[in-house]
Amino acid sequence: MSDSATPTNNAIVAYKGSGSPSATMVGGARDLRPVGPTYVFLTLITAYVALQTLAVFASSGLLKALSYAAAFGIVLCLVTVAAYLPKRKTGKNLGFGIALALYYYGFVASAAMNLSVLDFGTAIKMMLVPLFLVVGAAFETQNKIDTWRRPSVRWMFGLMVVLPTLLWLWQLGTGKISFGGIGEVSIFANRNNAGLFAVTLIALLNVLRPEPLKNLFVYLAAGAAFGTLGVLLAVMAALLLGVGSGRRIVFLGGVAMVGAALLYFYPLDYGVFARINPVVTSIRLIVEDRIDIANVTYGELVRLLQTTDVSFIFRLKHWLNIWSTYTSAPFESLVFGLGVGASARLSEVGLIPHNDYLRVLVECGPVAFVGFVASIFLTIWHCGRRWESVPLIAVAIYFMTENLVDNFVAMAVFFFCSGVLARRASFRREDGPLVEAK
Repeated sequence: MSDSATPTNNAIVAYKGSGSPSATMVGGARDLRPVGPTYVFLTLITAYVALQTLAVFASSGLLKALSYAAAFGIVLCLVTVAAYLPKRKTGKNLGFGIALALYYYGFVASAAMNLSVLDFGTAIKMMLVPLFLVVGAAFETQNKIDTWRRPSVRWMFGLMVVLPTLLWLWQLGTGKISFGGIGEVSIFANRNNAGLFAVTLIALLNVLRPEPLKNLFVYLAAGAAFGTLGVLLAVMAALLLGVGSGRRIVFLGGVAMVGAALLYFYPLDYGVFARINPVVTSIRLIVEDRIDIANVTYGELVRLLQTTDVSFIFRLKHWLNIWSTYTSAPFESLVFGLGVGASARLSEVGLIPHNDYLRVLVECGPVAFVGFVASIFLTIWHCGRRWESVPLIAVAIYFMTENLVDNFVAMAVFFFCSGVLARRASFRREDGPLVEAK
C-alpha cells in the first residue's frame, strides 16, 4: 500500500483542500463511522458543563461534589480510551513526553516534600489537566471523520456556549451578581476565568471544524465578553503574534489608538473600559516613582488612584511578596518548591498569585516550572503562526496575570485542543508545506 493510502494520511484529508466540510475517504470509500475519539471528549466535557451549571443553579453542594468526582472520572475515561486506541503512525515526535515528564517529576517531588501542608484539591487539578495534552494528540492520530458534520457535535458545542451564558444572565437578572463585580460568574470563580473559557471555546471550535475561525471581531468579542481587560489585551497580542500581517497590524493598531483617544477624552465607566483608567494611572505613578510597590498599603493605593480598582499594582505587590518569600526559603524549598497552596498560606494577603507561571515555580519548583512552560511553548511552536494558534497564545499570555490552573473545564479544553492542534499541524507539515494564515 502506498504511503498516501495509510490511515495516518487519511486522517488529514478532512482538514485540507477548500475547507468545505466533506467526509473523509478511506481506501476510496466514504468512512461512515458515527463517532471518533474527539467526539468522546466533547460528550464528556459537555456533560460536565451541564452538571456544573445545574449545581450552581440549584445551589446544590451534592451536585458540586459530584462534579469533582466527575472530573476525575473524565480524565480516567479519556486516558483509558487513548491507551487502547489502535497503534498508528503518529508522525513527528512533538516532545510532549519529555515536557510532561519534567512537570510530573517536579510536581510529585514537591508534593512528597510538602505533604503535610499540601492543598490536595488544587493539587489534584494541577495533576490531572496536563494529561489532556497527550490525550488530544493521541486522539488526533485516529481522527478519520469530519466531526463538525454531525448535528450532535454542533448541538453539544452550542450547549457549552449557551448553558454558562444563560446561567450568567439569570444571575444578573435575579441580582445574585452585578455586571463587573467580583466573585463567581456563572460556573466560574470570577470574570477572568469566564473570559478564559470563552477563548478556549474558540480553540475547541477550531478542533471540531475542518477550517479554523478567521474572524477578528469574534476573537475580540470573546476577549471582551465578560468585561475583563486582561483577556482582551491577551487576545489582541495573540492576534498580532499568531496571524499578524500588514493589514491586521494596521487594523488592530488603529482600533487601539482610536479607542485610547476616545477613552482619554470621554472615559467610560462600563465593563472592560472601566478597567483602563486605573491601569494607566497606576503605570504613571510607577514611572514617576511615586509608589514604593513593595511597601505601599492597600489604603494608600485607594487614595492615590481614587478608586478601589487597584488590581494592577496589587498584582505587582503580591508577586514581589511571593517571590521574596520563595527566594528566602531554605535550599530544599528552592529546589522542590514550597508546596501546592503555599502561595496563599505564606503570602501577606493570603492569596494565590495572579500568575500561574510564578505559582508553578514557587509551589512546585523549577523542574516542574520548566516542564509546564515547555509543554505550552512546544504546542505553540508546532502550531506555528496560524489562526489555530491564536486562542492558545492568548491563554499562554494570560497565564501571566491570572489564576487559571484551578479552572478544570477551561484547562481541560485548553490542553486537549493544544494536543490536537499540535498533532494536526505536524500531519500537515508531513503532507505538504503549511500555508500562511490569510
